[in-house]
Formats: sequence, structure tokens, C-alpha cells
Amino acid sequence: MSFQTQGTHATSPDIGSDHDDDVVEVPAVHGTVSSLAYQATPVAVGVLAESHAELVKKVEDLRETLGQTQNDLDEARSRLATLEGDRARLQMMESRQTRVEAQLDLLIRMQHPAATPMYAAQAPSSQHGTGPGMT
Repeated sequence: MSFQTQGTHATSPDIGSDHDDDVVEVPAVHGTVSSLAYQATPVAVGVLAESHAELVKKVEDLRETLGQTQNDLDEARSRLATLEGDRARLQMMESRQTRVEAQLDLLIRMQHPAATPMYAAQAPSSQHGTGPGMT
């Protein structure tokens, strides 16, 4: 709410109302006839109270939105941690699978010395019979 004190215009920082806002002001004489001060009428107080109530509601809505956003962020972090754990386990399994395939290939070659390695046996049909020693 704005008011005049000895010729100085002041604005209340807590509500941000300026002299040109929708506040009805009437002069009230304090002390001598030459000193005028402005007081807000009940209409002005009602307008400010309504604006204050709207701001309070808006702040409550923003706090609720912030709380929901924080919950969503926490859930996303939890899912990310789960995915990172799954990715690490998958990499370990892929590494073990590669090792097991190599061991299996070695066992096959040991049992059948003339057998081709497993990776060659999985080659497309157009490549069969084109390697060295194949007829």
C-alpha cells in the first residue's frame, strides 16, 4: 500500500503495491492542516485482502507442484539406479557368455580336431566351402 509521509512517496515492500494500483485512498489530516497523509479505505483493504488471498493460493499451488516434481525426480533417480545396476549385470553376463562360447569352441575342436570353429559354422551359407582347405 502506498502512502505519503512529509512529501515522500513510499511503497510497502511486502505487498508490492504501487501508488497507481487499484487502491482507493482518501486524504486524512494528521496534526496540522498543512500535513496530509493518505489512508486506505475499507474498499482498498478489501482489494488488497483479495489480492493477498490469490497470492497465497498461487504459492500453495506452486509448493504442491514443487513437491510433486521432487517426488517425480526421486522416482526417476531410483529407476535410473535400477537401470544402471541392470546394465552392469548385463555387461557381466555378456562377458561370461563370450568366455563360455570360447570354451565351448575349444572343447568342440578338442573332441573333433577337424571340426571348424563355432564362429565359422555360423557363417552365412554363401561363405561355406570358400575357406582354405575346403572343397
